Amino acid sequence: QASFNDVRDYFDQGCRVKDEDYPAVILVGNKTDLRDQYVITEEQIKEVANRFKCPYFLISARTDENVRLPFEMAVDM
Repeated sequence: QASFNDVRDYFDQGCRVKDEDYPAVILVGNKTDLRDQYVITEEQIKEVANRFKCPYFLISARTDENVRLPFEMAVDM
């Protein structure tokens, strides 16, 4: 929950550093292997991604689910 709450601050920092309203960012949520313990819904994640006009990925470093996708997208940005 805490890191999700900090996303807006990180995005605002990116806007200031890049001097852009919508810098190129990718929102990544980790630990999909623990979905039964989530306190944030995927709908909330989608809302934030839409507000920031950025793609999002849900990944699991533990199971390697979708881990490559955000890196591959970052290369193409």
